[in-house]
Amino acid sequence: MTNSNYKSFCLHQYLNENVDHKPFFKTITVEKGEMIYQPSTTTLHIYYVIEGGVSLGEYTHDGNCVTYDILGKNNIFGNLKYLESGNFYEFSKALTTSTLLKIEHQFFRDIIIQDHRLSDWFKYYLVKRWCIAEKKLALVNQKSILTKIEQICKIYFQKVSIDQIQSDYLPNILTMQELGDLIGVSRQSVSRPVSTF
Repeated sequence: MTNSNYKSFCLHQYLNENVDHKPFFKTITVEKGEMIYQPSTTTLHIYYVIEGGVSLGEYTHDGNCVTYDILGKNNIFGNLKYLESGNFYEFSKALTTSTLLKIEHQFFRDIIIQDHRLSDWFKYYLVKRWCIAEKKLALVNQKSILTKIEQICKIYFQKVSIDQIQSDYLPNILTMQELGDLIGVSRQSVSRPVSTF
């Protein structure tokens, strides 16, 4: 699979093309602000964003939400159950009204091994997410909060549907807290430079 093929690949369309796959996934709509899963939930599904945006994060010991990733169209998330410890403390929340593909966990794990085209796409996808994580880690060493904000906006610059009519860029729909979480500062630290941004 080449880079151009990777960019044009749509998991939703690909799964729909095979009638044998249809019992293992369904399309769902999640309203803005709605939790898709919580850390206490044993989710048996993998999710794929068809339209909209979602945030991923964890809770601190004192119960506060910390966002560590945001995802727009053509991204997957959920517990693949590859970690040895089995501890999965992630939550996911809809940033916009979102259309998601809800895929049975075991089916997804099986098909990314058995189907070579899907396997290639998944490898490209994981490398892309890994590179984004590395870019975010590099932001820690940036001294200027404004530079951190500019860089995180470049990393997540993707247009997402907000509802049936509106769309916006992913960074524009984040709260100050979510933006602060992504760059490792408080929302108060973010709000000052954002007002001049």
